[in-house]
Amino acid sequence: MKYITDEEDYTSDELITFVIQTNQRSSQPITILAGFAYENINYVFTIEYHQLKIIFSQDKLPDLILTSKNDSGPINDGQWHRLYVQRLNHTLRFILDNIEESTLNLTNEWQTTPNIFIGSELTPVPNNDYIGKIGDIVVSNAGRSLILREENHSDENAKDLSTTTQSNSSQTVTFLPNDNQEVSLSLPTNSSLRSLAFVFQTYSNISTLLHSDDIDINIDIDGHLTLAVRNHPLQRILSSDEQNPINDGHLYFIRFELFNQTLRVWLNINKIVSIELSSPLIIESLIFGWHNDFLGCIQNVTYNDQLFLFEHIPFHRQHCSSNNIRLKSLHDVYTDQIIAFEEYDRPVVVILDQSEQFYSFSFSFYTQESDGIICSLTDTTYENLILISVRQQRLVITSINQYLERMEISMNQTIDDRIEHELIIRLIHKDHLLFQLDNVQIVRKFVSLFYIHTIYMGQLDGFIKEKYYDLDGEDFLGCIKDILLNDKSVIKREHIYRSSRLGDTCRLTKRGRKNFISYMSSEISFSVRDDHDIVEVEIPFNEEFYHCQLSIKTRSSDGILLSLHSDDDYTFVFYLNRGQLVWKYHSYDNTISEILFQDNQTINDGRQHDLFISRQISKLTSYKNIYIEIDERASQISLPSSSLLFFDVLTVGGSRRGTST
Repeated sequence: MKYITDEEDYTSDELITFVIQTNQRSSQPITILAGFAYENINYVFTIEYHQLKIIFSQDKLPDLILTSKNDSGPINDGQWHRLYVQRLNHTLRFILDNIEESTLNLTNEWQTTPNIFIGSELTPVPNNDYIGKIGDIVVSNAGRSLILREENHSDENAKDLSTTTQSNSSQTVTFLPNDNQEVSLSLPTNSSLRSLAFVFQTYSNISTLLHSDDIDINIDIDGHLTLAVRNHPLQRILSSDEQNPINDGHLYFIRFELFNQTLRVWLNINKIVSIELSSPLIIESLIFGWHNDFLGCIQNVTYNDQLFLFEHIPFHRQHCSSNNIRLKSLHDVYTDQIIAFEEYDRPVVVILDQSEQFYSFSFSFYTQESDGIICSLTDTTYENLILISVRQQRLVITSINQYLERMEISMNQTIDDRIEHELIIRLIHKDHLLFQLDNVQIVRKFVSLFYIHTIYMGQLDGFIKEKYYDLDGEDFLGCIKDILLNDKSVIKREHIYRSSRLGDTCRLTKRGRKNFISYMSSEISFSVRDDHDIVEVEIPFNEEFYHCQLSIKTRSSDGILLSLHSDDDYTFVFYLNRGQLVWKYHSYDNTISEILFQDNQTINDGRQHDLFISRQISKLTSYKNIYIEIDERASQISLPSSSLLFFDVLTVGGSRRGTST
């Protein structure tokens, strides 16, 4: 028997995966599967001395050999094992049961032409020397699963395994954000479950993967699978690493087997759940994506070892691509709309409730500007950071770690072309990061991985600017969408100042010409006889507050020195009360009024006193803290509200808003 795949184009990412189960022992090599790809590339999966070996060969070139590690254990132990072989750009990887076994970098001889390594033809057990099971074969090209068809020698045309003669039948069904209707498979009448298996991938949580009369498989709020069987207690189905959820967009294989009234469940071949049943499970139908909450894809559903097809599936739902199933929340907590960044717009700032270890960060963007700060990722102390910016029409990624080691990557393509570009930064090994802009990929060793606390989009975070002034640049003008940290949405509507910035299309604007008129005065005098002495300055509402300073000379015992006003958040008022400085906070709706600081010394002696208010990063304190310093006497203040401070108006010598003190 031989299978052939769809015609495919050369891409940077090819994958073949399948599962095997055998306890066959032999002193001779055993061939499980053989494949043929274009440009005369042949490959075989063999078992030699209880270990797996994959050999790629082409004409007279030296063979490429991938093997399992000596400490991986025998492959012929009677257990199910999943094999992955992937070509990612110029690297071949072999993964066994989710553990990377070996990696090869392709030599120049193998790269004289852009070859397709996986696909075209597959032949299971070509030498008829393998005794065991092979199942769940998936061949993908650039994340798209290829259809396997059985070659029919009696007919010039190949018969499609995943369809009969209808194009609306498929082994695969995808649940898209705009089309995720549940799909039902009808089973033979009164069929008792002996086995059930399928492959899935998703970025969803709080959704139902599979529903039947007696079995429900759900994804909980933390992204873990849960299993409910009849009246048995709900159980989590964990992968080999109990800390990792399954809504990471990776392929997972789940299998149920009923043996002597014991239901056994494997996830990625790891046996993890056993449930004792009192009677057989009679299942009439399987409903995938129940209640229309699931986003992702399902492939290769077998029931009692029979492959079932999804009928009447529209063509756009028959191909599983990770680009199609990126999480766009079905609820109103997160936004999947395009965010516009125009001149003087406030940055979009996300401060995580709990820091997350960095695994991946991705977004799509449009711009027509040749320079601009797109975003930064930082930890709580700002000792580790990743900065993404546009410089001279190209995307530049800068990272700095706690040892002050700096790495800079410039992607060699222009991006100020008004079209959509996608950036993906992903951890691919313990200490390597993949940087991918559209179809261009760069891999770099990354010594210091860190926990993300703050995402700052649209301009340079002021705390970074204070430490690394050379990184400063223009604010970003353009649009950003599909912002994912660790493959999960992080942008909520509350993070967007002015909801009019959200839309379904990108509105690009050009940067205006800047004209600056400035003056500096060493002293400003204030008279009690003239209210017009109050100085009022409008602040660009896209500038976050970091520090302010002024010097004071007065003999007055009372009066407002300085006030900072936000139209929709809060007001700070600094005033004298009996010669002592007082700092008061007012909420914009006047529901909260609180004294934040009161000095214990008088400063109305006619001498100069220096006042400095600043926000600083400390390893011991929160980002929300702020400091006030009077003549080198410093105090730390805790604010009653958000750690983001944006003001509209600054007044000196009085209060514009009429705030009482």
